[in-house]
Amino acid sequence: EGVNLTEIFGYLGMTVDVTPNGLATALGSDYAEVATALTGKASWNDVTVESLNWNVTDAASFVNALSAALRPFNPLLKVLLMGESITALDSVTIEGSNGYNNAVIPLLEALGCEDLTAAAEIKSKHGAGGHGGIDSAEHRILH
Repeated sequence: EGVNLTEIFGYLGMTVDVTPNGLATALGSDYAEVATALTGKASWNDVTVESLNWNVTDAASFVNALSAALRPFNPLLKVLLMGESITALDSVTIEGSNGYNNAVIPLLEALGCEDLTAAAEIKSKHGAGGHGGIDSAEHRILH
């Protein structure tokens, strides 16, 4: 039957729902047509690629769609990229990594990218809740 990622992430204190319904919820009204196509699907096997219209027309719309598609993973990405901590099994706190500052920014700088924003600045600008901060970091990585 496969691995239940939602359950595994739950043990780590994260709400990560990678089911079609989970992605539909994460998309909200941003990609309403895709969310509607995903709603009520029990499995990814029930989803056809043709039913998902992300309205990708250029590089910017591709980055926006990819960032939206990654939203169910935002709790994990916040730990790996933004230094947030998690509490596993309601008892053990695991400090997150500052992967964005320590790995992504140096890589982007080596590639000649300029005007990069540090994770702390992204978090202060977008707040801790929601997906705005991680969406902003993803946009910096993908652009």
